[in-house]
This record gives sequence, C-alpha cells and structure tokens, in this order.
Amino acid sequence: MSWIRTKYLQFLEHCRQEGFGSACKTTLYKYEEMVPTEKFLDDLREVKPPDEGFYEFLDLGPENFHSHRLRHPLLSRLERAQIYFRQGYRMIAMVRDGEVVGDVWYVSKQNARHPRVHPHLDWFGIDLRDDGVYMFDMYVDAGKRGGGMTTYFLSRVLQMMRESGVRKSYGCFVSDNIPAMWMHRLSGYRELPRCIVRRFFLYEHVRTKA
Repeated sequence: MSWIRTKYLQFLEHCRQEGFGSACKTTLYKYEEMVPTEKFLDDLREVKPPDEGFYEFLDLGPENFHSHRLRHPLLSRLERAQIYFRQGYRMIAMVRDGEVVGDVWYVSKQNARHPRVHPHLDWFGIDLRDDGVYMFDMYVDAGKRGGGMTTYFLSRVLQMMRESGVRKSYGCFVSDNIPAMWMHRLSGYRELPRCIVRRFFLYEHVRTKA
C-alpha cells in the first residue's frame, strides 16, 4: 500500500509539472537505458557552493528523520522514505532554513536489511564490498538546479562518504538524462556496461544491453 500511495503522489506531482498525458505514460510504462557508474573516493576535488547561502547536510535514518521536522517540496519523497528506511537505506539531505533542497539515498552492506543489499546491484552485476556504497534516487529542487548546485551537492555527499570510511561509490543514471550524465562525468565517475529496464507499473524486467 505504501508503494501504491507513493506512485499516486508521484502521478499527481507529475501532472502538475508536465501534464496528465505525460504523467500517465511515465507512471504506467517506462523503457529506460540505465548506466551504472563507479568512482574511487581517494581523490576528491572541492566544489564551492554556487551561491552564498548556508546549506546543512544531514545523514538521516529512522532514528532521527522525524526529529528534524524538515519540509520537503514533494510529498512522494516523504512517503517513499518510510519504505526505504524499512530496507535499511539512509538519506543524505541538503537543507536550507529547514527545507530540503536536495536529497540522495545510499546503502551499504552494513546497513542493508536484505542480503541482496539493493536490487539495482543485481541488475548491474556489482559486488558491493564492505568499504563500498551504492547511491541512488537523487533529487534537487527544480528551482535550484543549474549553476552547479547538483554537482556541489554530490561533491559534498561524496566527501561525507569518504569521511565515514567509504572507498568506492556506485551510482547510475538514465542514458537520455543529459544533466545527470554530465554530473557523473564531471564528478569523475566511470561508466559500466548498460542495461535496459522495462517497467509496467510495479513490474520490472531487466536485461543487459548487447
């Protein structure tokens, strides 16, 4: 039921932003070429914030998520958090004046609650080691995108990961998402063999691209 409610909220949000037709197409069926990526965190370059604002970065789990009383522009992200926490996933949130400007989820072998860690790792054939982390489902508020904000957010998150003992980070993006592609490339990620994902509502089928 939580997934259905999340999908419903995503549908409404997509309707407001892109229109009813686009929301129906995106919610019911997707055909995507996924590009997994990897990056060693031994050498990270510092990226300055694109404006003079102060941004707080919070590592959130079920033990502290509600105590911060954060405001999020998308209700579907809050609903999804309850599902992700049950899987052992954690969130890094970029916050300004109590509002979430950006967030990204991550999981490691240490905090995962399933032996598979994350289904994407099976898709990509990735063996996550004890000093590795998989980061996924990144969001940056539409009004803050551009001007280097997304790259700055990712840079700060990777620094936090390295400080916690992570040596290698994995991620992914959809091949036709050009901003995501450049963000990964500018951040020094290496692209791994791609796979095709077909999704019909909650059912997914994945195959490695020939």
